[in-house]
Amino acid sequence: RGVNSDLRKLIRFSALYQPTDDLSIQANTTYQRFDTKDSSSFYTAVGAANSTGSGAAPYIVTTGLFKQSKLVQEGAHDSVLVSDIEVTANLGFADLTSVSSYFRRSNPQTIDGTYYNSGALVDFFLPARFTPAASVAFSPSPVDQQMGWNSWSQEIRLSSPADAQSPLKWVGGIYVSAVHASLSQIDPDPTIASNFLAAYGVPIGSISQALGGAPNDPALFNPIYAVGEEETIDQYAAFGQVTYDILDDLHLSGGLRYSLSRDVNINRNGQNSFYDLGLPAEVKTTIKAYSATPRFSLSYDIDSLTSIYTTEAKGFRLGGPAGSLPSGPNNSCQPSYESLGLTGAPGAYGSDSLWSYEAGVKSTLADRSISINAAGYLIEWSRVQQGVNLPSCGFSFTANAGDAEIYGSEIELLYAPKFVKGLKLGVTASFNHATITKTTAPFAQVGQTVEDVPERTATVSVDYYTPIVDDWDGFAHVDYDFTGHSHGAFQTYLPSYENKAYGVVNAQLGVDTDTWKIYLFAKNLFNDHTIYQQPTVASITEGYTVRPLTIGISAREDF
Repeated sequence: RGVNSDLRKLIRFSALYQPTDDLSIQANTTYQRFDTKDSSSFYTAVGAANSTGSGAAPYIVTTGLFKQSKLVQEGAHDSVLVSDIEVTANLGFADLTSVSSYFRRSNPQTIDGTYYNSGALVDFFLPARFTPAASVAFSPSPVDQQMGWNSWSQEIRLSSPADAQSPLKWVGGIYVSAVHASLSQIDPDPTIASNFLAAYGVPIGSISQALGGAPNDPALFNPIYAVGEEETIDQYAAFGQVTYDILDDLHLSGGLRYSLSRDVNINRNGQNSFYDLGLPAEVKTTIKAYSATPRFSLSYDIDSLTSIYTTEAKGFRLGGPAGSLPSGPNNSCQPSYESLGLTGAPGAYGSDSLWSYEAGVKSTLADRSISINAAGYLIEWSRVQQGVNLPSCGFSFTANAGDAEIYGSEIELLYAPKFVKGLKLGVTASFNHATITKTTAPFAQVGQTVEDVPERTATVSVDYYTPIVDDWDGFAHVDYDFTGHSHGAFQTYLPSYENKAYGVVNAQLGVDTDTWKIYLFAKNLFNDHTIYQQPTVASITEGYTVRPLTIGISAREDF
């Protein structure tokens, strides 16, 4: 019950104070809370053991559309607070802007851990003298996760006056941010001890020593896993950009951002829980990185309706810790390490960076009835960060897979025919080719595609407005959104390797005025049920699909 029940609440406040024409202060605050009674994900594949849904390759894909096999309700609360204050002052020779912002998020949730806690314990770790018993394997195990984020940032920049007539325009400033994130997870298994005693006639503590724990220790299985993590990311940056009008229709710009980043991660593991065996009590990782990311752009106005441009820019992303992964002899992740070509738990992953090159055109044609935006691009990506699952133990990590090359094109067409007043047609499309060109990890091969990058995407839309009476207009809208095939993993045996293509049709029909907008809507009009992703989350393969056909009425008043 409640799997389709969710409640969203949002409040937004904005205030502007402008004591003079040269000074303005604007404050914004948004608070949102999202409550769900249960998760709408479902299971689509089970392992070779085939008894509880946990396991390693080969996987047996099952029909899992909308079919859940959960013993624990997965409720969640997600609260987000975002506040900022922007101060803008005209100093005469320059405009001064200060932006101070604060972000806070709290996301406690419950997850059904039955399959990878009690289920995996019975399937893979039970001593040989015990025959697997379903009553023990299906001992409900609620996973309690508490996640939170706090961050603040401060940016101060000076820029040439907005009304300056000089061909030279500039901007420069500094940026500082601090992020603190925390995670705690406890996996109780409240009924496994009584179920074990009923099934085998001996207490569960009798197997604790055989599994690597202390003798006769029932506490090893309740909680069956416990971990806490704290992470702090600090960033300091200086940036600047100059734009120069070489001619009235030829514009050149160049900029540079230089930053210093530091990531401190502390991972603490419970030492008296079964799935913590083999893990260190504490792992602290400190990562520092410096980056210089330039950007150059050249644009030319062919006429007042058409321009062409080219841009070259560098991007950078900070590395991070691998966290605590099981190690040592006979650890639960060793089968997955070996299948990936690893000898053991990997270490921290490094920063990755890329250079992107883009050229495009923006044009308005046919008496402004047609708009065309088109671009082609090439991205050279070094030490690309990719996620990797460890099916045998439910852990995952991030690693530098190697280098990648991405090239493609995108186009946007808008057409408002003069002969049908109120009609507007739109088409957007992109084509991507993203492959690994060099590997630094044994699990990635040259020629494999970068994870979760669709080969093609497209959107086709039709809008029609027509006057009805007085200031009321009628409108209709239809769009078709298509997402192409992609790969969600490097391991070809995982169900997440194939992300299927899918398309969704949405429609609206309604009326509006300057203050009111009322319409009937239909989302996923033709009820597409494609299971487009099957990620392996803690050894369990979940299925994601589009929300089924949803019909409703929306009313809005602006005042």
